[in-house]
Parts: sequence; structure tokens; C-alpha cells
Amino acid sequence: MSARKTNSQAILEVLVAAVRSIRPELTGPISGEEHIAAELGLDSIDRVELLLALEEAFGMEEEVDPRIFMTPPTLNGLVEQICVSQVASR
Repeated sequence: MSARKTNSQAILEVLVAAVRSIRPELTGPISGEEHIAAELGLDSIDRVELLLALEEAFGMEEEVDPRIFMTPPTLNGLVEQICVSQVASR
């Protein structure tokens, strides 16, 4: 398994855990393909909480541009944007 795939999975796990913390009523599986606003019910403030959870889990304060948390419609899209920004910042 590639390092990027492992990193992507770890990021998604942190984001899913953060979603469950923000929206404990979401008891079913979260694949990452759900629409962040329409299906998961997260707003822009909740997206900031996702960023904070990721920063705390990985110590990424300087590495993730908070603007990328506002545009992807799904968690998987968000994971992809984070991975792309990490590669670009190296």
C-alpha cells in the first residue's frame, strides 16, 4: 500500500470521527462520498471544526490552507485536496 493511500485513509478516519463528534445523530456508516452540507448537515463553522480536528490529530497547523476546507462537496474530495496541498507544499 502506498504512503499516500495510507495517509488518505488516516485523514479520512480523522474527518469521519470529527463528523461523528459534530453530528452524533449520524449513526450509519460514513463512506466519504456523502455531500458535506446536504447529507452530513455540516455548515462552514463545522468545516472549521474538521480543520481543527485534523490539525490536532496530525500537527498540521502550518500545512493546511483553511480555504480548501470550504469548497469540496464530499469528505473524499476534502481528503484529496489536503493530500494535493501537502504534496505541493513540500
